[in-house]
Amino acid sequence: MLLAISLILSAQETEISLPPGTALSLPRLQGIRAEWLVPASDRKIEFQERIPFEIDRAGEPWLGLSHKILFNPVRKIFLEVDTEFQDFVFLGTEEFVVITGGALGTFIKSGNQERPLAQFIPILRLPGKKARVFPGAGASLYLLCSDPEKEKEEVYLLQSQGSGRIEKLFETNYKIAAVGGDGQNTYLAIGKTVVRLRPEKKEVELIFRHPRLNLTGLEYADENRLFYTTNESVGYIGQKQAYEFAHLARPEIKISGSSLYILLSETLGIIKIDGIDKFEMTF
Repeated sequence: MLLAISLILSAQETEISLPPGTALSLPRLQGIRAEWLVPASDRKIEFQERIPFEIDRAGEPWLGLSHKILFNPVRKIFLEVDTEFQDFVFLGTEEFVVITGGALGTFIKSGNQERPLAQFIPILRLPGKKARVFPGAGASLYLLCSDPEKEKEEVYLLQSQGSGRIEKLFETNYKIAAVGGDGQNTYLAIGKTVVRLRPEKKEVELIFRHPRLNLTGLEYADENRLFYTTNESVGYIGQKQAYEFAHLARPEIKISGSSLYILLSETLGIIKIDGIDKFEMTF
C-alpha cells in the first residue's frame, strides 16, 4: 500500500492563537479540538540538537535539556540526572527509562525539593554507544542504535519493557529518523518514506512517500493510523488517505491515548489535539 499526500481542503481553522508563520487546520468533526498545553515563548529559542520530548502516563509533557535535565513545563519541576543521557521514555507517571552512552536503565531519586537529583541505574547494555528509544504500544520498546563510523543503523525490539529480552529486527545503511509500532507491526521513517517491516518475508513494504521533504518523526496510533513530522509540518497517514494539517517549524510529536501532542521546538510551546481517533474520517 502506498499513499500519496494531500493538503487539507475543507477544515476548521483552530481557535487558538498561533505564532506568526504557523498554521493548524483540523477536520470538521465533533470531538476534535486543539489547545495550548504550554504557551509558546514570544522569542525564538536556539537549540543545535533535537529536544527529547515525551508524555507521561498522566498526560503531562517532559523535555530533556542539555543532556542532563528532565523538565516538566506544566508543573515547572525538573530532575537533574547524574550522567549525560541521550533519550528517555516512560514506564509510569514518573518512571523513566533513560538511554545513556551504551546503556539503558532507570534511576532513583535523591537530593531535596530545591535540587532534586536522579541517580542512573543501568539495566541493559546496548549494542551501540549512540541510541534512541521509542515506546511501542503495549509492553514493548524499540531501540534505534547507530554506528556513525560504519554508517549503520540497527532496530531492536525490547519485549516487556525492561525484561532484558532484546531482538534485532532490521539493519540498514540508510538514516532512520524514527520507529513506531506495537511489537508485531513495526514502521520506520527513512528519508522521505515510511516503510513497514515484514520479517516473515524478510522485506520491507513501502507505505508512504512524501513528495518533497525528509521525515523527522513518526508516531504509531494503531496499525492503520500513523502521524509524522518533517522540519516544517505535521501529517497523518491513514488506511485510505494521507494529509498534512499543520505547518510548524521543527515540530516534535507524541501520542497518548486519543491525543496528539506537538512540541514547537523553536518556542517550546506545546499544543494538545484531542480526538485523533477520528482523523481517518473524511473531511
